[in-house]
Amino acid sequence: MTPGEILNKAADLLEPDGAWTQIDANLMATCPGGTCAALAIGAVASDVARDRALTAFSQFLGYDGSQIHIWHWNDDPSRTQAEVVAKLREAAQSAECGR
Repeated sequence: MTPGEILNKAADLLEPDGAWTQIDANLMATCPGGTCAALAIGAVASDVARDRALTAFSQFLGYDGSQIHIWHWNDDPSRTQAEVVAKLREAAQSAECGR
């Protein structure tokens, strides 16, 4: 799968009510009933494809490609489920367009 496909599938996972949550990035443990952006990406792909998608999303958010930035971005107290899903979809489109 391409990074764009992975990011869209992660958005699909997080879109239903209650599917997204904020987590403790230091513990990297999900809360019951939901998952975060980084874990959703990991749930739909493995190994190299997953790592490329995580890097693409981190860079889309304006970071250096490190996964830890996605955890912190996801866990910003002002972040919403709708915003996370929208950003994943925007990043997917960007990745597919080669931007």
